[in-house]
Amino acid sequence: KARFVVLGLGAALIFVGCNSRKSFEPDETSSASSAVTKTGKEAVSVMRDGVTFSDGTFLTRSGIGNIRLPEGFHYVTQSSRYVLSADDSGKIVILDRKNGKKVQETKLDFPLISALIRGNSIYYISQDDQFGLYDISAKKTTISAKVGRAFAVDTRIANPIPFQGLLLVPTLDGKLLLINPRNPRGARGFAIGNQYNLNNIIY
Repeated sequence: KARFVVLGLGAALIFVGCNSRKSFEPDETSSASSAVTKTGKEAVSVMRDGVTFSDGTFLTRSGIGNIRLPEGFHYVTQSSRYVLSADDSGKIVILDRKNGKKVQETKLDFPLISALIRGNSIYYISQDDQFGLYDISAKKTTISAKVGRAFAVDTRIANPIPFQGLLLVPTLDGKLLLINPRNPRGARGFAIGNQYNLNNIIY
C-alpha cells in the first residue's frame, strides 16, 4: 500500500509505505538485477541504496564496491571520499573509499538507519527516529534531535537526498525534514502520510 504527494519542490513524487518482508526485489530494467544474479553471494543486508554480502562486499547502483566492510557491518551510503557502514548495535565505521582503510569508528545511542555524507558531515536518522549530524573532523555528534515515534523500520527506507542546495531527510514517522546545511539547527519538517504506526518513507 503506498501513498503519494506531489511536492512543490521540483514536483517530486514521494511514496510512503511499510512492508515487513526483507527481500531484494530489484527492478527488472536495473543493472543491479543482473549483477545480483551473477554474484551468487548470500545477501545479509538489503537496503534501498545497497546490498551487503556475507563476505563483506557490497552492491550499489554503481556496481560492486571495490573494498570490503568490517565483519558484522552493512553498507549504508558513500561519498566521493568515504564509505559508511553500520551494525545492529549502533556502531558505525567510516572507511576510505579508495583503499578501504578505517578512517573512524564510533557508536551511536541507537542503530543508524539512513544517512547522507556531505563533505565531512554525516546527516542521519537512527532507529529511535532521531535526526543527527555527525562531524567526521570533530569526531562527535554535533546535533541530535528526536523527530517522532516510530514502531517499525522498513529496510527500504530512503537515505537523505540533496535537492537544490538543501537536504531532504526522510524520517520513520512519515515526515520529511528540510535542512539547509549552512544552518542545520533550523530544520523544518512536514508530514507526507497520515498513518501513525507504519509510516516509513521509502521513496
